[in-house]
Amino acid sequence: MQLLSLIAALSLLLSPLPAFAQTPRAERPTYAIGDKWILKMGLFDLIRIENDVYIFSGEGGREIRLTKDLGLVKSEGPMGLLQFDPSLPLEWPLAVGKKGARQVLWQTRGGVGPIYVNWEVQSHEDVQVPAGSFKAFKVYYSWQVGPPDARQWRELFMWYAPEVKQVIKFASPQFKGMN
Repeated sequence: MQLLSLIAALSLLLSPLPAFAQTPRAERPTYAIGDKWILKMGLFDLIRIENDVYIFSGEGGREIRLTKDLGLVKSEGPMGLLQFDPSLPLEWPLAVGKKGARQVLWQTRGGVGPIYVNWEVQSHEDVQVPAGSFKAFKVYYSWQVGPPDARQWRELFMWYAPEVKQVIKFASPQFKGMN
């Protein structure tokens, strides 16, 4: 009987362990002057880095400013002005389910005011963009604006593809030119 117990215990120890699915994660990327991003909004070149902020320039006076954590500081162009101080929050490494919140100043051409921004990495999904199809983390941002009796929600989605180490897409139902 002891021999059978010993054999059973050894077979459990020697049998292969089930493969556990690895949770996708993405480490924070770094960029250099001259790096290019292809977004639906057009081609953007990293033209300079100031105070730990990447400044990307695109056709028609478009500009995107991101912190080294890829938090949106400013987006300007035909879609208007969208600016945050400090930037929209984002914490690395990215993983589905990671979330947070922060109070920031929000500025558009219509004015400026404090907002409380919530963010969450919602999924790791396939995304089709002009440059191809990529597996990307979908980050969701939401906040309210307007007077207390007439507040409206704003939403912004950002997709980051670790394979190319870039934000590959921005979208928002409220901000013209981002869809």
